[in-house]
Amino acid sequence: IQNIVGEDCTIRVIPHGVDDKDDSASVLQPVCSVFEGRKVVLSVGRLDKLKNHLKLIAIAEQCEDPRVLFAIVGDGPEKMCLQEQIIKKHLEDRVILMGKRNDVASLLKQSQLYIHVSKVECFGYTVFESLAAGVPVLAARTGAVGEILGESLHECLFDLDAPAQEIWAQAKALLADQALREGIMQKGRILLREQLSVLRMVDETEAVYGELLETHHL
Repeated sequence: IQNIVGEDCTIRVIPHGVDDKDDSASVLQPVCSVFEGRKVVLSVGRLDKLKNHLKLIAIAEQCEDPRVLFAIVGDGPEKMCLQEQIIKKHLEDRVILMGKRNDVASLLKQSQLYIHVSKVECFGYTVFESLAAGVPVLAARTGAVGEILGESLHECLFDLDAPAQEIWAQAKALLADQALREGIMQKGRILLREQLSVLRMVDETEAVYGELLETHHL
């Protein structure tokens, strides 16, 4: 932005607010049949190269636990390529493509870990939705995800160029260590409340408009 309008401009970043209200308790959520008896690692996003799902498949290839299921929700131009890789690597029992879904909130509640491998990300809303659902996350250190989680949840981040085996080791620890999971969930609740609440987003946006009106005597 500064390159376009000049370095003297004032830029204020207001993070997107994330609704952390849990409305699912009052609704009976049917269990997804393919999730039964599995430890589910969920990823949600359009199936294109920027979302980097081939990296997720490489991570799944390192998993030696037959109870773990990597579930990818979304559709897009990379679907056939991803399916071919799953078959080529004999991962049909470990990685599934679930297509477009309208029950992502329910799927999150049935998952044990959310993993985000996107190469480019402006905000990464699903990462913070996962924290709001009480699901630990493991995310690439890109965009706002890296900036926001890096302050208090650095243990949930990995570098994009890290080996798949190293990332799986992080995921494995998050799936197995209940104390680590609870610590992340607690930090996640604090992060959402203090930095990413909808109320804070609204207040900061109103403040910007107020300052503009005052500055220009409107």
